Amino acid sequence: MARSVLVVDDKSHYLQAFVKSHRPFFEGLALEVATCTSVAEAKKYLARYGGDVVLVVADIKLPSPRKGTELLSFVKEKFPAIKKVVTTGIAPRGVVGQLGAQGLVDGYFEKKATDREIQHEIQRVLEAPADSAAHSRITEAVRLWLKQHPEAKGTEIKFIDQEKAMTVEDVVKEIERGTRFGREQENLIYQLAWELWRKKQGSGASTGA
Repeated sequence: MARSVLVVDDKSHYLQAFVKSHRPFFEGLALEVATCTSVAEAKKYLARYGGDVVLVVADIKLPSPRKGTELLSFVKEKFPAIKKVVTTGIAPRGVVGQLGAQGLVDGYFEKKATDREIQHEIQRVLEAPADSAAHSRITEAVRLWLKQHPEAKGTEIKFIDQEKAMTVEDVVKEIERGTRFGREQENLIYQLAWELWRKKQGSGASTGA
C-alpha cells in the first residue's frame, strides 16, 4: 500500500468535501487519502495500515473533546512517527496549545480556513524535522523486535521507492545513520516492521547465512 493520510471526522459530509477539495494536493505529494468517521474505526484502520500512514488529520471533538484526545493519545503511543493535525469548527487555541505541549499534535487549522491555508499547514507539518526522541524509541523497538525474532535476520525488504531490495540489517543501519531516508525515516521503520510481519504471516521469513 502507498503512503497515505488518514482523515477522521464524525461528519461524513465534511469528509467528502475535504477529500474532494484536497485530493489533488495529496496526490501531488504521492499520498493516498483514507477516511474514518469514528475513533474505533480509525484505530482499526491504523492497526492494519498504520505502517503506511504519515499523517492523521482529526476533528478535535470527534464527537467530544475526550474522544478526540483519545485518538491523538493512541496515535502518539502506538505510532509516534505519524504526524498529527487537529481541526474543528471552533478555535479552542488554549486547548490546542495544551495538546501541543503534551506532544499530541503537530499542527492545527480551522474548518473555515481556505484550502490554501489548510494545505500550507499540512505541508509545514509534513516537512517539519522528525522528533529525534520518537525516532530513538522506534529504532529501539525495531531492535528489540529483531532480537525477539531472529528468524527475520537476512530477510530482504523492497520499498516502493527503492530499485533494489535490502536486508533487514541494512535497512536498520540506514535508518540509524539517517543517511538515506531523511525526514521519512521514522515512517519507514514502521513500513519495515509491517513488511516483516506480512512475510511472517505468509511464507515465513527467510534466514540469512
